[in-house]
Amino acid sequence: MVGITEAAKQKAQAELDKANAEIAVLNGQLQQAREQLARTQQAAEDKTAAGKSAIKADIADLQIQLDDAKAQLSGSQATSEVTDSLTSPGLVHGVTEPFRQSAEANVAKAQATVDQVTAELSQAQSELTAPVAATTPDVTAAQQQVDAIEVRIAAEQTKAHLAQKVLSAVDSVTDKQ
Repeated sequence: MVGITEAAKQKAQAELDKANAEIAVLNGQLQQAREQLARTQQAAEDKTAAGKSAIKADIADLQIQLDDAKAQLSGSQATSEVTDSLTSPGLVHGVTEPFRQSAEANVAKAQATVDQVTAELSQAQSELTAPVAATTPDVTAAQQQVDAIEVRIAAEQTKAHLAQKVLSAVDSVTDKQ
């Protein structure tokens, strides 16, 4: 009987040692995986910040373009009004009609430019305020790696716990003899 209990004790101790060694290795891997996850998350945050900065720069450029387009529109409208007042009298109306049409075309072009830049500005502003994705595929993969190692650690801890219970059971049997 002593031979069987001693063999059981040795086997349980070997399993306990093996599980503890595997836990130590997995803890090292877990630390590395967590560090990789942190680096990946930081890279994703940096990329998002860079994207937001680029959008802010685009917005500033578009605002300047819009101001210029509005100034051009204002000038075109003023030119059109002057041209219209000079070409309206009946005697010169027929002769000056091409000038009036050209002035109106310039106003229409300037208004189209203002509208286009305003639309681009609105789009950029909506991109700036759009919610950022909570995670990226790289972050997800790194998190899955951490999770997988944590599951393996939990399994090894269960093995170690069971081996410890076997050792305790064998010791209690041995103590009663």
